[in-house]
Amino acid sequence: MNKKTRVKTSVTAAILSLCMSSIAYASNEASGTSTESTGQTIHNLPWVHGPATVHVDGNADLMLPAGYEMLAPPEGKRFLALLGNLVSNHNNHDYILQPEAADKDWFMDFLYIDSGHVNDTDVIDSSKLMSAMKAKSLEENRERQRAHLHELTLVGWQTQPHYDQQTHRLEWAYQSEQIAGPR
Repeated sequence: MNKKTRVKTSVTAAILSLCMSSIAYASNEASGTSTESTGQTIHNLPWVHGPATVHVDGNADLMLPAGYEMLAPPEGKRFLALLGNLVSNHNNHDYILQPEAADKDWFMDFLYIDSGHVNDTDVIDSSKLMSAMKAKSLEENRERQRAHLHELTLVGWQTQPHYDQQTHRLEWAYQSEQIAGPR
């Protein structure tokens, strides 16, 4: 690793948000899109099939194993919107990873945020971070209600926040579940 790479990776943080979510291609009532056409639209997105190496923002490569497929930005955001998720106009950095097997019903949404310097000695208060994320989740659920979307419950950490000394990155993953009920 050259000096430029070390500097770049030492001033960035990668955030992984793991969304274990059922992929039921429900109709998009707002646009009148049917279940079949939504599923076909998702199928026709430019998926990268493993094994492959995918360049990820922030000077990284992801080794995509056989049996998995991935969408890179901006198609990750489009995938989320097709599934009826709220998407931000400010963020266009979603990567989607999912198994190719039809009997697997989850996907992972992860993104890279070039958010600044993290010291090797910084202490991460995971309880405080989770409390802040749960408060934000409550706000987002109010938006989801207004948009007639299912609410999501922030279950907890999939991977506790930690600073990877080798890659100089702050990483974490959380798990959410859809709240059952009418839309």
